[in-house]
Amino acid sequence: MSAGRRLSQWLPFFAWLSVVGLAVASWTPGEEMIRTGVRGSFEHIAAYFISTLMLVCAYPGWSPWTIGGALTVYAGILEIGQIYVPGRHSQFEDFAATCMGVAIISADLMDSSNILAPGIKEA
Repeated sequence: MSAGRRLSQWLPFFAWLSVVGLAVASWTPGEEMIRTGVRGSFEHIAAYFISTLMLVCAYPGWSPWTIGGALTVYAGILEIGQIYVPGRHSQFEDFAATCMGVAIISADLMDSSNILAPGIKEA
């Protein structure tokens, strides 16, 4: 079995593990958090960039916009949920950074022919 085939078999597992990791990172109480030392908005961009990329690669048959939209809704739920986590607070800036991480992958991978009206092909 080739290394590429083994990776493609494990990629969905690691993609969903990254989604679980987003929840753990979002809802860990403030006093137990471990920070990277970079600005929080960059952490959000990087985390959602990686998760979006993994999901898009794991499920090539799914539209990047579907994956991006689902992750954006998920991020909103996690961000609102921080209101109830001790030592954490919900911020629109963090949600916006999350959306940027998702959009970098979703917009870049979106085939321009999918945007055109059905039946119209690029020249």
